[in-house]
Amino acid sequence: MAYDHIYLVEARAEVEEALKYYDHINAELSEDLLDKIESAISLVTHNPLLFQQIKRGYRKANLDRFPYQIIYRIQDQTIVIIAFAHHKQKPSYWRKRKL
Repeated sequence: MAYDHIYLVEARAEVEEALKYYDHINAELSEDLLDKIESAISLVTHNPLLFQQIKRGYRKANLDRFPYQIIYRIQDQTIVIIAFAHHKQKPSYWRKRKL
């Protein structure tokens, strides 16, 4: 059974910003990034415990090909996407976000 998933507003904005950035470079890159995000979300929603725990209750799923990770938390039967973080950003900037 797959879990439902929701994005925090900040995480959704990070996804949109990344897609916009890659679309400016090349529309195909943006489409590929979106495919990688959707694939990662599918894996997370079907196997949420598969990915590395980085802090109590928080996990991360790295994207293929792109320097991003999806930071999420399992809450009841829902995956809450906390951040769409670039690997080069300040680590743990997202920890202050409220569910």
